[in-house]
Amino acid sequence: NYTDDTHKDFFVKFKSVWFSYRSHSQFLQRKRYERVRKCNTYKCQAIALKKCGYATDRKYHKTLIKIIEAFDLQKYDTP
Repeated sequence: NYTDDTHKDFFVKFKSVWFSYRSHSQFLQRKRYERVRKCNTYKCQAIALKKCGYATDRKYHKTLIKIIEAFDLQKYDTP
């Protein structure tokens, strides 16, 4: 654990990247993240992740938006 982690934070080591992606996709299918799936923009999704309590970092949503915009990743969004 790191300084921003709590006793409630759990981490998993996967056999491959595919298993990691699959697990993350399944994780986001939980009812808790329903509001994220209802969003149709990256900003809405980032803010919804914050409201759902996704990350331990309180500024995660802002950092995520900055990274998306810095690398122009929003161009890969599909309507």
